[in-house]
Amino acid sequence: MTHTSAINTPPPSSLVLGSYLFAIILDAMLISSHWLYWLPSISLLTVLYWSNFNLNATFIPSAFLLGLMYDTLTQSTLGVHALLFSTLLFILLRFRLQFRSVSLFQQALALIPLFYLYQGGLWLFLQPSLTTSSEWLYWLTSPLTTLLIWPILAFLYQLLLQRAN
Repeated sequence: MTHTSAINTPPPSSLVLGSYLFAIILDAMLISSHWLYWLPSISLLTVLYWSNFNLNATFIPSAFLLGLMYDTLTQSTLGVHALLFSTLLFILLRFRLQFRSVSLFQQALALIPLFYLYQGGLWLFLQPSLTTSSEWLYWLTSPLTTLLIWPILAFLYQLLLQRAN
């Protein structure tokens, strides 16, 4: 499912802001329930989706602000997630046209290396204390669950976008 039908039509700003709010709330619920190792950041996936959908905007300021909000949720050093969200979005923007032209499953496969970069950046900046039992969770599950979450999230946002129009 590609988004070629809406190349020049930007999504409604209320839908984008609502999806950001939804993503932050979902991230807060995941953080408080200790699902942080298992699932990727829904906020990051959301900003990656909207930047992929709309070719007329980069959404880098949105990624930075969502990263700052994520920093406050996780009570980590202010700016770490903001820097990582902005950097990963910039990397995606470099190959956005190729990314848009493939199926959702192939897009999810292309996101796995980005989420490994995200995990590596978190490890580099925050130095999480990992035990041997949680080490494999940290490096394996979050990027791989992107395969499951990206198509569901993209389908949900596409459905909301069709209802808004």
